[in-house]
Amino acid sequence: MKRICATATRLPCELRTLSQVIHDEDIPRIDLLKIDVEKSEADVLAGIDEGDWQKIKQITMEAHDIGGRLNRMRGELERRGYEVAIEESRWLEGTGLYNLYAVHESRGEKKGRRSGEGRLNRGKAWLRVEQLQEYLKERLPDHMVPRQYVELEQMPLTSSGKIDRQRLPEPRTDRRQTEEKKLEELSAMEELVKGIFEMVLGIDGIGKRENFFDLGGHSLLAAQAISRIREVFGVDIRLRALFEEPSVAGIAQKVEEAVRTGSNNWSPIERVSREGEIELSYAQQRLWFLDKLEPGSATYNIPAGVRMRGRLERGALERAISEVVRRHEVLRTRIEEKEGKAVQRIEESWEVKAPLVDLGELGEERREQEAKFLSQKEVERGFDLSRGPLYRVTVIRIGEEDHVVVMTMHHIVSDGWSMQILIREVRALYPAYIAGEPSPLAELPIQYADFAVWQRSWLQGEALESGLEYWRKQLAGVEALKLPTDHPRPEIDSYRGAPEMFVLESELTASLRELSRQEGVTLFMTLLAAFQTLLYRYTGQDDIVTGTPISNRNRIELEGLIGFMVNTLALRVRLSSEISFRNLLHRVRETALAAYSHDQVPFDMLVDELSPKRTAGQNPIFQVWFFLDNDNPDSNYDPALSEIVMSPLKNDFSAARLDLALTMNAYSDRIVGVFTFATDLFEPETISTLVKRFRMLLRAVVNNPDWKLLDIPLTNVDEDQQSIETTAASPSDEMQDIFIF
Repeated sequence: MKRICATATRLPCELRTLSQVIHDEDIPRIDLLKIDVEKSEADVLAGIDEGDWQKIKQITMEAHDIGGRLNRMRGELERRGYEVAIEESRWLEGTGLYNLYAVHESRGEKKGRRSGEGRLNRGKAWLRVEQLQEYLKERLPDHMVPRQYVELEQMPLTSSGKIDRQRLPEPRTDRRQTEEKKLEELSAMEELVKGIFEMVLGIDGIGKRENFFDLGGHSLLAAQAISRIREVFGVDIRLRALFEEPSVAGIAQKVEEAVRTGSNNWSPIERVSREGEIELSYAQQRLWFLDKLEPGSATYNIPAGVRMRGRLERGALERAISEVVRRHEVLRTRIEEKEGKAVQRIEESWEVKAPLVDLGELGEERREQEAKFLSQKEVERGFDLSRGPLYRVTVIRIGEEDHVVVMTMHHIVSDGWSMQILIREVRALYPAYIAGEPSPLAELPIQYADFAVWQRSWLQGEALESGLEYWRKQLAGVEALKLPTDHPRPEIDSYRGAPEMFVLESELTASLRELSRQEGVTLFMTLLAAFQTLLYRYTGQDDIVTGTPISNRNRIELEGLIGFMVNTLALRVRLSSEISFRNLLHRVRETALAAYSHDQVPFDMLVDELSPKRTAGQNPIFQVWFFLDNDNPDSNYDPALSEIVMSPLKNDFSAARLDLALTMNAYSDRIVGVFTFATDLFEPETISTLVKRFRMLLRAVVNNPDWKLLDIPLTNVDEDQQSIETTAASPSDEMQDIFIF
């Protein structure tokens, strides 16, 4: 079988300057020079001979601002007569990456067009939507043909001449369809379900037969819709039901059937007495046990860093965080061992004081470096679980109106969802306290301790055994994934990791969404299938288990609660050289839906039950991880806090709890991914090559989902010539895919 082997090999490679390319290929002019080479953009510009600059009309690049590099390149380009614009995309905030655009006025378009608009030429015959659709259908796969079209008098442009996507209008719904929806007759049950759909999706006027997922729904929103349906109707409707019947009418019918049959084993979570011993939740118990093996380890620290520009009222910030701590008992909880058993000890509320580190005496460049260093050191400090508090807040002053706030929590009291709750509540409290107003937040109905007690009382007997039986069958005979590595596996895992970030452009993102819609799967399922295909091609193993987190917040009362709720699912998929990617999508769908139906079994209990064979330095059951964040809970919040503007702070803390983890964030017009890899096993160049092949795989399957898994192209022509039996050389040696003319 033909597959990629990850044995690193150095390959000789001839490097040419841009001017050498221009002369060798006899290129008369370059309308657009796009430079895509990490941290070596200045070297590319230095390779342009004096006489060749006049051939270049426009230059664009995405570059890191390190040591004043951007300003130096700006100066060089302006000296040669280019008009230069440097912008930070909101998608790249906190990454240190900026977009640089340069255009030479004498080689640009004729003057007369105002900045900020691109006009259509009405002098030519006007193109009708039907003609455009026919044209596109002849040249594109069906899933890539747009469904909605908007006619504009002119295109909104940025200062650098690119289309300003944020100023593009939303497509308008056809008025005739809207009127038809208004005339639909709905039963009382359908009216209630429709209201739940509209609240969760944030849109009005949903038709009774419209598909929940076509309207922007995904797994996380589906879970929220189901939790509200359970709450309103008092019946146990499973998540799978929404995938099988993703419409108002379909779910209303499911609810009616459940009401008739009396299907309700959904016990409420109630407040319990704080007297006596309160055990840990199952997830907390595992982390407590791991901490006993390695006390004070920072492996399970969760950081959140925020850059705050503007006049900061430190007292109001401390008061806001203190109120969050008062509201959430878990932030006042420490873990105590009593007679060999861990129990929760909830302390009285206390006032939060955030230490201030003032870097004002340092030079500007040194301040940035020191702030990053201090943030990193803060995140790498461990916690004593028995003493508490299990969170820390530090404020770093970079300038009079420029601060970095670093908050670190131990995973035993928090998770990724919880960090978003923390930021959201501080955003609500801070401006209220600045204005002298009381807290605008409602009191919480339950606390994390109530959840822990409920979980242990509910998850027993038939509810537990049926879940365990499913997972016993599903994971029987699982073998470890044997990824080709650059280094032998150490006996003791250091947990050292490193990230490799990449961005999927808007066209590819739209195609992935459309493919998912057509095949009746979620974007998560499509990306997971692609990731598992990549693993299959790298290892040759046709039985692959991938770990993935699930929020485990399938009740309304849990959605606003800080605490360690997240559970882990082990998704096992069998692949084959004979099946197509389309076939694999449906296998992944069935696997995921079955797993969602048994998601209440704590993963740690499952590991104890299965007792898998353990290998030194290797995680049991699965060694790779996939997570898609479809919806940032804070995405609908204005980043402005009174006179403060907040932006996320990039953090380089990358503990590698597994061999390889792929985390992806889906935004409206792009997907941002990060491969976190164990540096004990892999070199950065190997993962960089992995990213390139993952991109190529995604592009291939959206164009033709009927590719057989073994035939999907993972390399370009240049790599094929070098031989796909080796990993690519370092990008600095290889200089591939740098220029697009």
